Amino acid sequence: MNDQQMKDMLDKLKEHYDDMPTKSSSTEIMSHIKKEKRPRWGSFFHKWQAVAMIVLALGIGSVLTIGQLGEFGSSFHLNDESITETEEAEVRTFDEPAEESTTEESAAVEDRTQEQETTTEVIMIEGMEETITVKDVFDDTLGFSTKVDERYEIETVSTAESYSLQVFASYTGERVTPFFFSVTAYQQVESLNELESLIGEEYTEAGYTERSSEGWLPQQETELSFVKVLSFEAHGTQSQIGIVEHNDTYYTFTVNWHGEALERVDADTRVILRHARFIE
Repeated sequence: MNDQQMKDMLDKLKEHYDDMPTKSSSTEIMSHIKKEKRPRWGSFFHKWQAVAMIVLALGIGSVLTIGQLGEFGSSFHLNDESITETEEAEVRTFDEPAEESTTEESAAVEDRTQEQETTTEVIMIEGMEETITVKDVFDDTLGFSTKVDERYEIETVSTAESYSLQVFASYTGERVTPFFFSVTAYQQVESLNELESLIGEEYTEAGYTERSSEGWLPQQETELSFVKVLSFEAHGTQSQIGIVEHNDTYYTFTVNWHGEALERVDADTRVILRHARFIE
């Protein structure tokens, strides 16, 4: 039996199937076929009988849907791709918020750290209250801590005779020189007189003149105990040095007033002195 003959048989079977109710059984279909006038197929009878038996075994419905399998497969393939794309989109939708959550958590941690490290202080400038944000400053070498305006820059200087922490104002993002406040430890100095002589020589060589002063530093609210206060002036700058002895080490606390920001230096230094502590 060639392909054309097989096709003719299948077409004939389909015609009979279409004429019957949808829910007809295979037996009813074959009964209906037998009632029709069958053509004389001659030598192909036995082959037709074999095909009919196969059709009965598999079911007419299965034969008719063979031609639809290709279309169903293509449709399934397209649906599978659609499902895959949907799943990928869902995965991306799930993953992306996780990254945002991580970013938000990280931002939240930074915010909490920032809140722990900074506080606010109220200072007086030209009779008006101003609230500033201050940060903690710790120096293990000095064994010293305090608070300064968070905008200001901190720098340390070490020499054979001393170690110093210097605070520079920075009102608009640019450092203002010279430093307006410093803390210096003198490890090699053994007496107060020796330190006074050393400081006097340094300032004299820099062109400063020593001035008598009642001392601004001791008048401020602070836990520091000044044993001596020295004052110098030159080049439009006034400097006052308060000497503190702590644990057999001499420290100097220096304030420099320069330019027009004299009242600002007063206010910032008061904050530093109020929070000044030696770390035991």
